[in-house]
Amino acid sequence: MQLVVDANVVIASLIGKGTVFLLLKQLDRAGVRLISPSFLKEEIDEHFDEIVGKSGLDSITLKYLFSEVLNLIEIVPKFKYEMFIAEAERICSDKDDLPYLALSLS
Repeated sequence: MQLVVDANVVIASLIGKGTVFLLLKQLDRAGVRLISPSFLKEEIDEHFDEIVGKSGLDSITLKYLFSEVLNLIEIVPKFKYEMFIAEAERICSDKDDLPYLALSLS
């Protein structure tokens, strides 16, 4: 089984006092393959300062925690799901959700 993880889940794992991170670890241990499009890194970078502010952590600690979360998630390169982007666009109007939906469709 595999599960597409979007940026909201990753952000929650960074600012949510560990609850979501522990859930991701449990899913990983249970054999659930956690995947995310390469766009995830761009989204986290785009909102990094906001995440720092909401988490109350310094940027070095947050970068470390993000790397720990990424150890649980397989980042899928765009070429593996890009053929589903047109279909995702027909279903969803939010451009930030398109890579996640396209990956899910693939």
